[in-house]
Amino acid sequence: MSEPTYRQTLAHAWKLVWHHKILWIFGLLSVLLGQFGLDNFVGQMALLGSGRALFLPRVQGFSLAPFFKGAAAWWSVWLLVIVIGVLALSILMTVAAQGALIAAAGNWFKIKRSPKISKAWHTGVAHFWRLLLVNIIKRILFLILLLALYRAAISLVAFESAAYQAMLIFIFSVGTFCALIISATTIYASGYIVIEREDALTAFRHGWGLLHRHFLASLELSIILLLIDVALIALIAMGAVWFFVPSFILTMVAGFTGWTSLVSLGIGASMALLLIFLALLGSFYNAFITTAWTYAFMKMHREGVTSRVLHWVGALFSR
Repeated sequence: MSEPTYRQTLAHAWKLVWHHKILWIFGLLSVLLGQFGLDNFVGQMALLGSGRALFLPRVQGFSLAPFFKGAAAWWSVWLLVIVIGVLALSILMTVAAQGALIAAAGNWFKIKRSPKISKAWHTGVAHFWRLLLVNIIKRILFLILLLALYRAAISLVAFESAAYQAMLIFIFSVGTFCALIISATTIYASGYIVIEREDALTAFRHGWGLLHRHFLASLELSIILLLIDVALIALIAMGAVWFFVPSFILTMVAGFTGWTSLVSLGIGASMALLLIFLALLGSFYNAFITTAWTYAFMKMHREGVTSRVLHWVGALFSR
């Protein structure tokens, strides 16, 4: 087995995504599925730690019955059909786009040629059902894990403040560890489905085996990408203020001229610029994360890698 080169992983992913910007479309389409790795689950645990409810509260007195009575019933049925159709199309596009990203990255890493977008898309569509099953299983397992963490956190209320904080950190650490196992297994299963063309159950079995053999290397890569996430969020928070410069300027002009409509125009322009920026950044970064994990999958599956920590420990004891 070779030593992991995380710098090489990130460099290859950056090179592929930056020089083939059409992959950003796949990144944007698949963003609804969330990124690979621990970042989504850690965000959900942060919401849990802040005390927010896991589910939306019930709306008292709300009923759908009036929408399906009398003349409104026909339009309500058509609206329901349209909503279901749009939802089904959205699921198809997001799952197929995720498969297309994996296919394009896998092909590029193997033969170092520009990915054929149409072929990658057809590959994603061909593996739609298996990838959908993987994502459904992942969501169900994450939901079960979050519910378990929520119940465990609730049971700590009787503890004193210091003990409560310590136990809460312990519970969230265990949750993150379990989330790594779930996330990495589904990542590798998706790679086996798209690149090796395996069925879902076989892919899950092989994905678990790959994680078992490269657990520390997978953990190290997850932590690196999570730190990049934190740095990116900090940069967005600091840089977002610049997108409100048009709003500030037009508000100043409105104060001097008395044209109050400029205030709304400035706010709208600033929000539009911010949304465009976030969409571009999200599409690029989602494609980057997916290709980075695909490269790691191929290195582990085809060559095998050892943990950087184990490499350091081995080098220390060999002296």
